Order: sequence, then C-alpha cells, then structure tokens
Amino acid sequence: KFTSGLITTILSYLYNSNRPEILPAWIVFATITQLYSFGWDCRVSFDVLNIKSKNFMLRDEIIFPKINYYIWVVSTFFLRLTWVLYISPNISKSLLGSPEIFLLVFGYLQTLEEEYGT
Repeated sequence: KFTSGLITTILSYLYNSNRPEILPAWIVFATITQLYSFGWDCRVSFDVLNIKSKNFMLRDEIIFPKINYYIWVVSTFFLRLTWVLYISPNISKSLLGSPEIFLLVFGYLQTLEEEYGT
C-alpha cells in the first residue's frame, strides 16, 4: 500500500515538473494504489466485505447503523478517485486535499469503534 503510494507520489512530482511522458506510468500506479488502498480499507481497516458476517457484508460487531458502513465504503471508493482530477488542468489543486480529511475521519471513527464500541 505504502510502496505503491510512494511510487505514485514520485511519478506525480516528475509529471508536475514538466515531464509529460510520465503521465501513462503515473496513471497506472495511481490506479494500482487506489484499488489496493480501497481493498485494504475495506478488508483490514473497516473489516467489511465479510461474506460470512451476520450483518450483510459487514463485520459481526457494529455500533453504528448499518447504513453508515455502506456509505463509508462507497464514499471511500470515490474519495480515493480524486487523483483523477489532477489530470485536468482546469481543477483547482488546492481543493483536492479535502477528500483526504474525510478518509481520515472515517479511519478515526473506525478506530473509536474498535477501541470502545464492542
């Protein structure tokens, strides 16, 4: 997860340093990083997508309403796609850090649930 993220960050730096030939490699590694990070978030961090759970595709022990978990999973997927917006020259790059804040909040809520919820 972190290695692919590091490679993506390095390629992003090179691309933004007027090296347009880096774009295809950056897109490949950004896609790999996004998919792997999303899978990691679901299975390891949130412990969802568990087909054997008594709560459909969630973990057995939950403290928040089920809908919250489904919203978190879908939101996490789309928030992790914000790297695509970097390709567009018309998007303000200053706004693209905001989704990471939401991902951190989801992670903190997950940690609170694990520590104090069950």
